[in-house]
Amino acid sequence: MLTLLLNIAESQPVLDPAALPGSELSFGWMFVKVIVSMLLVSALAFLAIKYLIPKSPWMKNLQGSKIQVLEKVGIEPRKNLYLVQVAEKVVLVGSSEQGLSALLEFSVQDFQKKTFSVPDQSHEAKQKA
Repeated sequence: MLTLLLNIAESQPVLDPAALPGSELSFGWMFVKVIVSMLLVSALAFLAIKYLIPKSPWMKNLQGSKIQVLEKVGIEPRKNLYLVQVAEKVVLVGSSEQGLSALLEFSVQDFQKKTFSVPDQSHEAKQKA
C-alpha cells in the first residue's frame, strides 16, 4: 500500500507557481491588497461602533437608566472617585481593592448650585475616639 502511494506521488508532476503563465507573485500587489483589506475592515468596524452598537437593545437600556456616572477621577492605580447620579441624588463613591463605599450624598439641586456642604470628618473622628 505504501509503495503504491509512493509510486503515485513520484509520478505526479510538481507544479511550480513561477512556471505558470500569469501567476507572478508581486510583493507590491500583495501589500496593496493587504492595506485595502485592512482599511475595509477598519471602516466596517468604525461604522458598526458608530451606528449599530448605540441602536442595540442592550445599549438603549443603559441610556434610559436612572443611574449615571457623572465623573470619574483616578487617585491611585485601582483607586477612583466617582460622582454618580441616582434619581434625584448625587453620590460620591470611592472604589479600591476592598470594594466600593459611599462617601458623600447630596441632592441634584444642591450639586447643580454648588451649595452642598462637606461634613467635618475630623470632628466625627474625635467623637468616635
